[in-house]
Amino acid sequence: MKNVILSFVLLMTISSFSYAQKSSKQLKKVLELAMPGEAGGLDGTRGANVAYNPFLKRYYAAFAGNVGYPLAVFDLKGKMLSESDLKTQADIRGLWFNPVTKTLQGNCYSDGGWVNYSLDKNGIPDLPTSLLDETGMYQPDEQSVGTFDAKLKTVYFLSGNSVIAYNMKGLIGKAVQLNPLAALSEDAEPDELSSSYNNTTVIFTGIPKQEFGIYNTDTRKIELYNRANGVYTNSWQLPEDAPNYSDFNLAFCNGLLWLFDQETRIWYAYK
Repeated sequence: MKNVILSFVLLMTISSFSYAQKSSKQLKKVLELAMPGEAGGLDGTRGANVAYNPFLKRYYAAFAGNVGYPLAVFDLKGKMLSESDLKTQADIRGLWFNPVTKTLQGNCYSDGGWVNYSLDKNGIPDLPTSLLDETGMYQPDEQSVGTFDAKLKTVYFLSGNSVIAYNMKGLIGKAVQLNPLAALSEDAEPDELSSSYNNTTVIFTGIPKQEFGIYNTDTRKIELYNRANGVYTNSWQLPEDAPNYSDFNLAFCNGLLWLFDQETRIWYAYK
């Protein structure tokens, strides 16, 4: 009888632990970054990414789509520190801060390569220069949005339902295939991503066994996956009014999840 009771208790403990691991953390809005320009496309529409400079405590946000679209710098409270006419000067997709070089970096559209922005004493970016010695597409797709792992000096990209890693020498390692919760349509290929997800952007959290995150725009959940095997491990639940676009407009930095609203032109941070 004792063995039966102990087995039952053990089973309930394991079940409770498993549920706790996969239950959703409720995120709340904590910060806003209001981008310069007017809505309508002339000053950019889709948010590319947000990066954080821990040395100067600055946020950087950029638009995707054109070399003449805004790039903005903000303080920790969301006050814009850069001039309203500051531009990306590169067709940016991903954007990240490199703590080794203490520069802002990013990947561009298609074979535009990767770029490096030197920063002045106030953290304002200078004109971008190329990071790569050779031309070519150092990313899986034309619209891929890079996210940076500073520890491994690696940039991750989402390609279908897989995460692919690159460095400045090109493709590295094997793709990590995720097992997204949302089912594919009957006529979809096995390596595709369901239309329920943001299809351009994967976030890198740095959280052990929850390193990669993809956005299920139907449920407004960030699903988190183990980098080692692509297994789903946890999720973050966003509010019902959180922006939910099928591409771009998604970022993670400084422990915050960022979503861009194309109507208000504001990056909203959630924690």
